[in-house]
Amino acid sequence: MKTYTKEKLNFEQFLEQCPQSGLYELVDGKLKGDKSDSLIKFNQNGLKWLIFSLLMVL
Repeated sequence: MKTYTKEKLNFEQFLEQCPQSGLYELVDGKLKGDKSDSLIKFNQNGLKWLIFSLLMVL
């Protein structure tokens, strides 16, 4: 059985692959993106659930 490992990015490869919008960083040879977009979506979904729950109680 063969195992394949993904080669770590160097700084030049990071600059080539990094999208122009958003915040990204190079961590242990991997491109890591900013999680703020997913946090905003989570908060919006949580707010919808809270409003729905309060309306069901009334």
